[in-house]
Amino acid sequence: MPPTQGALVTARGLVEAARARVGVLPGDPLEVAERLSAASQALTEVQRSAANDHSLHARAEESLSAAQDALAGALGLVRRAETDGIADSRETTRAMKAIAALGEALEKANGTFGVPHGDWLALAAEGERIEVHAAREAATLRDELAAAERAVQAIQQAADPIKRAKNWHESYGVTISGNPGSRRLTEARTALHGGNYSAAQQAAENAAQLALAALSLAERQVAQFVEEERERERQRERQREWEREYDWGSRNSSSSSSSSSFSFFSSSSDSSSGDSGFSSSSWSSSDSSSSGGSSNDSGFGSSSW
Repeated sequence: MPPTQGALVTARGLVEAARARVGVLPGDPLEVAERLSAASQALTEVQRSAANDHSLHARAEESLSAAQDALAGALGLVRRAETDGIADSRETTRAMKAIAALGEALEKANGTFGVPHGDWLALAAEGERIEVHAAREAATLRDELAAAERAVQAIQQAADPIKRAKNWHESYGVTISGNPGSRRLTEARTALHGGNYSAAQQAAENAAQLALAALSLAERQVAQFVEEERERERQRERQREWEREYDWGSRNSSSSSSSSSFSFFSSSSDSSSGDSGFSSSSWSSSDSSSSGGSSNDSGFGSSSW
């Protein structure tokens, strides 16, 4: 029996006993006074117990309301887990079952709360228990949902470099073979379907690293070949420039030589003409002298003889 009801039964008995003694004539005033005092104290205890009941009732109501709010938040996460299209992890499944059980417990507690003269202290404690466990399971679901989203995001991010590596077009003889990262991406998806979010994320990140490493190596090799080709072209251009400069220098040298030869030939011709005139004049003078000399020699000889 609840405490207030027990106190009320006790007080009712004392009041009835006091009333009975009051109606007795001649009565014992001291006995009547004692019984009335006992009845009064019992009624005071009923009032105190009733006030305590009101306080506990309000506390139980607040506790059950807080439990309802906590459970509503947890149920919202349950609906997310049920509709996100991602396989549930073991922890997700366990938390969802626990939340369902808490919902049943809260429904039962609310039913008890509607019955008069309930055990408000026990209901308050039950409400607090449901609130705490609902918050705990909600945190578990929140963590699992976040882990699932991270795993899905990692898989989506890994798909692009793996696809680019697979579709790599050969350039300068550089190829990417073996479809790097593909096997690990398959493992990531398998882990996700099994609800192992941590393993799925780790495998997906590793898959992306493998594909990006292969792409980076291929791109560096192509860049090296391109740079080597550019260097060869620069060498060929320097060779052509040297040949142009060489041809230009050769032509200038040939032109200068021809000009010098022509000048020398002209000077030689002029010199030859001067020598010829001097020689003719000499020969003429000589002839004349010879003629005169012959005449003199002839006359001198003739005279001598």
